Amino acid sequence: PVSLVPIPGDPVPVRDPGAWLLDPNPAVTRAGLVADLARSLGAWQLDERIAFLSTDTPVPSPFARTLRVIASMPWHEKRLRTVLRELAAGPITIRRRGLAGDVDALTHRLRGPGPNSYTVAMTRVANKPWALLCEDST
Repeated sequence: PVSLVPIPGDPVPVRDPGAWLLDPNPAVTRAGLVADLARSLGAWQLDERIAFLSTDTPVPSPFARTLRVIASMPWHEKRLRTVLRELAAGPITIRRRGLAGDVDALTHRLRGPGPNSYTVAMTRVANKPWALLCEDST
């Protein structure tokens, strides 16, 4: 069995998104181990109050879902819809942290007729609404 334990150290840096997004397992978040996970993976946070982590290289972990960032932009639904259409998007999964909104309604509006599935991470970066368009790393 693999376990995650507290790792003392400096505060986790807060930076803009890198090439990879890590969405910690809810158990990691509930246990208050997000910073420890970040330190163990060499990751940083996108916002000091939000559990999403980021790296510039893939770092698979049993404690987080790893997603490759395709596009990173300030939240603007119309612009995001345009990018998704250009990528022939079909099924969309939304992961929301730090922003309000009806995920079901938004999923319906963003979903396209295409064959490609994507994950949209709705979050905050530097305390601004942000969208990360991602695909699974597997």
